[in-house]
Amino acid sequence: MNRVVIAIAWLGLVGLARGGAPPAAKSPDPSLDRVRAKGELVVGLDEAFPPLGFRDASGTLVGFDVDLARAACARLGIDLALRPIAWDEKEQELESGRVDCIWSGFTITPARRARWNFSEPYLANAQVLVVRDDAPISGRKDLAERRLGLQAGSSAAEVLDATPNFKELLAEIVAFKTIPAALEALEAGRVDAVLMDELMAYDRIGPGGKPYRVLANRFAVEQYGVAFRKSDRALRDAVQAELSAMARDGSLAELAVHWFGANIAIVK
Repeated sequence: MNRVVIAIAWLGLVGLARGGAPPAAKSPDPSLDRVRAKGELVVGLDEAFPPLGFRDASGTLVGFDVDLARAACARLGIDLALRPIAWDEKEQELESGRVDCIWSGFTITPARRARWNFSEPYLANAQVLVVRDDAPISGRKDLAERRLGLQAGSSAAEVLDATPNFKELLAEIVAFKTIPAALEALEAGRVDAVLMDELMAYDRIGPGGKPYRVLANRFAVEQYGVAFRKSDRALRDAVQAELSAMARDGSLAELAVHWFGANIAIVK
């Protein structure tokens, strides 16, 4: 028996000497190396979604998500490249490889989690109904036979589909490319309410804001995350590590206070 073992070992050494080699290990996930090689993280975002991402008076893209992504990139030693996208085309932008991630108040849902690789949640949110301040509307029931606006491709549409008793009350559902466009229609009286993200709603109504009112009826509470392709685990983990580090050292709290007036970040 020992002679057989020795013979097999000897044959193995001969094979290696003749140029043989064990099977190559499966290549590791190259997503982080790919981003490091090009020196930038291409982030897809909605450029009309204050206070997370929007253009200031000079036309520069600013916002909480913009600052957070830039800080994470700086820690990774790469540049941030912002790519404004149509929100109802975000999945195609990510799947095609034109962007490395979607970082723009992207609500995590079971269906989206099955398709994409999300970071841990970093902000909490909810869908709310916004009406004109002088409108005779105090709750969902008052929107019977009225027109509701929302952003195409947003989680508001998913929430509405999941609330059939409310959806059936409405006379019409009008989809807009952006939330500001929906709010303009609200102000002009073309729709009677807008279903939208709570964070943006209060940003629009804040000091010097528009004469809107948020109804007390909140829809499902949501959480925002950064979405990556399913295969890009290494890139996702690297970004998550920096977000967690920023939560520990207080820099994430500083950004939240700057943009929201309080530390509402939920990164652990």
